[in-house]
Amino acid sequence: MSDGNVLTFSLMLHQALAPITLISGVGLMMLCMSARFMHTTNRIRQLAKKRARPDLTDGKCLDLEQEIRLIYRRAFLLRLGMLTVALAALFAALLVAVSTLGVMLDEDFDLLSSILLILAVVLTIASSLIFSLEIKISLHALALEVAHLTPLPAPTDSTPKKD
Repeated sequence: MSDGNVLTFSLMLHQALAPITLISGVGLMMLCMSARFMHTTNRIRQLAKKRARPDLTDGKCLDLEQEIRLIYRRAFLLRLGMLTVALAALFAALLVAVSTLGVMLDEDFDLLSSILLILAVVLTIASSLIFSLEIKISLHALALEVAHLTPLPAPTDSTPKKD
């Protein structure tokens, strides 16, 4: 392999490294969001089944309705977050392709590469913000559930006292 080919390969690898790392991070975000999305959809199904019980009081039914609405809102945000993170991955992959093509053809695609990188990063930031909002709503839904917990009975002291 000649020095020119090694240099070309090194340049191609150098230009592709940042977008490939971005794709890996975006993939982890997608994995996390899709797991949370599956959990929210399963939880909505569980709550809907619970709400259909005939012995449910009106108060408990309203609590379930509120919890279902919050979880549905979370699912909507997760879907939006997954869309933005998937678009970020697409732009990062396009950036790898454009950078590689630029090195192979000895062409300057710096402007296009910059635009693709900016789009990928902006979409990753947007996805992170959406994910943070979903977590905030998740904590709100959890607070509702904790607030409606039945209090545990007071512990009875069954140990004999020492005098």
